[in-house]
Amino acid sequence: MILIGAGGAASLLALVLLLVALTGGGDDDDADVASRGESSTTASSSTSSTQALDPVTSASTSSSTSTSAPPTTAPVPPPPPEQPPLSADGAVLQRPAVAPPRTYDDAEGCASLADRGPWQVECDLVTAKGVDLAWMVAEHRATGELRSYVFRRLVGQQWTVALSAEDADPIEIAGVVVRTEDASGDGQPEIVFGFRHQGTGQILELDVVEAPGKVVLHRELDKGSATVRAGQIDDWSAQFDADDANCCPSTFLHTVIRFTDGAWRLVEQQQIAPDQQPPGDF
Repeated sequence: MILIGAGGAASLLALVLLLVALTGGGDDDDADVASRGESSTTASSSTSSTQALDPVTSASTSSSTSTSAPPTTAPVPPPPPEQPPLSADGAVLQRPAVAPPRTYDDAEGCASLADRGPWQVECDLVTAKGVDLAWMVAEHRATGELRSYVFRRLVGQQWTVALSAEDADPIEIAGVVVRTEDASGDGQPEIVFGFRHQGTGQILELDVVEAPGKVVLHRELDKGSATVRAGQIDDWSAQFDADDANCCPSTFLHTVIRFTDGAWRLVEQQQIAPDQQPPGDF
């Protein structure tokens, strides 16, 4: 009996110890699980927080870009008003009513196109826009009469008078000067005639001729002068105040003319003192 009681006591003690061990072990496992859960939660929260910053940062950048002021640009000034085209009205050179052909002689040159008689001739050949032209100024040796011509080649050695100006009696024209220049700036030469009138007015008339033989611009300048260069014509004319004598204008008007937008136009004007007027080409 005693042995059996001792064995039962031992069994009971072993059972108690087992229960204690099992109870302590459960607390440690719960702590480990809690610790792992807390660590997992913290890591998850950290990751979630970092991801949440990205949209905020992006939104901030976008907002900064969209609210920046647009670049400013200087206002575009309006174009200058277009000047009305100038014309050939009043031209000295005119198309003749009758123009029989004239024969060109290579040995004599352009002088072979002159009228028969005692004429002192100045002339030259010009090719423009594929057309052969010749200009001529002829002075009668006995009377001093002046005749001006523009001839155009028809075919071969046959030419015709495209334009002419014959000084009436009494003589009105004191002299004629001719210049050949690309005044329009189109790469083709024009023939520019300057007719100086007799008298105290010393009027200068300019006729600008282009192929195939027509006046495209006329200018009348009181006590005038003019200069022709590539792409431009400059002219000067007297401007009289009410009390100015005919000899002595108060100022001169300097005008710049160019071929622009398909027409001859006045592009600049300036009043100058009389002593600033240049002699010019005419």
